Amino acid sequence: MAIALGRINQYASAADHLRIFLKSYPNEPRARQLLGLCLTEAGDLSGALPELEMSYKLNSKDASILYSLAYANARAGDVDRAAALLRQSETDPAQADLIQA
Repeated sequence: MAIALGRINQYASAADHLRIFLKSYPNEPRARQLLGLCLTEAGDLSGALPELEMSYKLNSKDASILYSLAYANARAGDVDRAAALLRQSETDPAQADLIQA
């Protein structure tokens, strides 16, 4: 449901569904990533960044999470952090395979 709501730009409703899901599954990195992206698109960057940081902590091998974190940092105006995250993805062998695919 959250993904469908996000696709029609209903980010606040999608975030509500994701928060409910995360009460039962707090260590689900994809749900935290989606929540972070919904919050980013809704303009709640102070809420988005911790969710994306936690998502990355839970699954640091997922390049899409790293890119989401870089995107949110760029939207928050921290382009240096965003650039550092993208450079990190280039030097991490686990990420590099995903980038070249």
